[in-house]
Amino acid sequence: MISELAVIKINGTFDSEERRTFQHQIQSALSEKRFLVLDVSQLNELDSKGLAELFSVVAKVVAKGGDVAIIGANAKLRTLFSLVQLDRVVELCDDIHHAMNVLEAPRPEARAQEKTWLAVPQLVR
Repeated sequence: MISELAVIKINGTFDSEERRTFQHQIQSALSEKRFLVLDVSQLNELDSKGLAELFSVVAKVVAKGGDVAIIGANAKLRTLFSLVQLDRVVELCDDIHHAMNVLEAPRPEARAQEKTWLAVPQLVR
């Protein structure tokens, strides 16, 4: 599983320039990997476009048969992820070791069902 894992850091303000860099990193990672850890420990701001980008990435990874975990989310980001229910489809982890354990473990059926809505194409756009 480790060979199929990519870690991508999102730093500073997730503005249009950072999103372009992120999109390139995601394309490269998904060409070879199925599991993704997003490190948001240095993320200061996340707007609605950035949030939509995260949902889009999760949908792409899930469609490929993979999974996503987020590490390093501060209290503000955890609250935001909870409000938009991103925490229902992505595991929020404290560190990379926790994320690796989560991604290696089989998904509980209830959690897997939460991800089914991501496969609906109109929600991914």
